[in-house]
Amino acid sequence: MSGGLRFAVEATPMGVVAGAGTEAGLRALVLVDSDAEAQAWGASHNAVPALAGHDVLTWVGDVAWALSVDYELSDLADEKLRAVPLDLDGTPFQREVWERLRALAWGETTTYGALAASLGKEIGASQ
Repeated sequence: MSGGLRFAVEATPMGVVAGAGTEAGLRALVLVDSDAEAQAWGASHNAVPALAGHDVLTWVGDVAWALSVDYELSDLADEKLRAVPLDLDGTPFQREVWERLRALAWGETTTYGALAASLGKEIGASQ
C-alpha cells in the first residue's frame, strides 16, 4: 500500500503513543491511555497498522523513546526527535508555523505573539 496512511503504537511511562504516517514522514501523533484507544484512534484516521520494516514503526519508536528518557539524555532525545521526518498536511502558513515551532530548542518556549512576529504576522496572533 504505497502512499497510504499507516499507524504504529508504542508504550511509554507517560502512556501509549500512537502515530500515523506515510512514506514521506510522520503526520499525526497522540498520547492515549490504552492500546485499545490507540487502535481506535488509528482506525478513525483510516490508517492501517504498519507492517514490520515500515518506517512509521521506527519513527513512533523514536518518539516513544524520547518521551521515556531521563533529563540527562534530553540532548540525545532532541536530536532523535528532530531526525523524525514529518509529512505536514496543512496550508503553507500552517506548515511555516509548524517548522518554526520545530526549530525551538528542547525545553524552549515561545508565545503566540512572538511566533507571529517571527513570521511577520503580528496581527494574526490575536485571531
